[in-house]
Amino acid sequence: MTKRRLRIVLAVVGFVVASAVAGILEELIVDRTGQTWVRWPLMAVVVGPAVILVFRYVHESSLRSVRDGEQAWGASMTHGSFRERIARVGGVLVLGTDAVTFRPWAGIGRTRRYPLDSIVAVERFAERPPRLRLGLDDGRAAVFIVPATMLSPFWSRNATARDEAVGEIDARLDAGQRG
Repeated sequence: MTKRRLRIVLAVVGFVVASAVAGILEELIVDRTGQTWVRWPLMAVVVGPAVILVFRYVHESSLRSVRDGEQAWGASMTHGSFRERIARVGGVLVLGTDAVTFRPWAGIGRTRRYPLDSIVAVERFAERPPRLRLGLDDGRAAVFIVPATMLSPFWSRNATARDEAVGEIDARLDAGQRG
């Protein structure tokens, strides 16, 4: 077993143990005091680090799983409301030789593929959080949040990854033929 796999296994085991301990502590506190407010702080102590571990390890492995000639960025597909600020599902935005593909993490949601010949525009959409918009030939648009890193705060204005993605997709469109 490699060091990386061992870390992931230990992180999962740690999460399970921490969840069990938090659940037992919550039951003890609720039974003895009748107070139910402790549920949220205890769960936050468990869930917060788990989310960070998932972003750190799942995101890195997803970006390394691209094939030759492909480029990838961590991204979230937006929900389409509140000015495209709400993320629907996280994953990886991959620029391939013939399409831009959004691959959700762990199979949550469906993979979306946008052939390069159907993309008429790619643009920087907003700064907080950094988003890019793909304009499609049928008049629809796909908007993705592309943070600098997956641990960047939601309010971050660091748009380096988004700007790189826009530049690379635009260059690939210019090299081929726009839709």
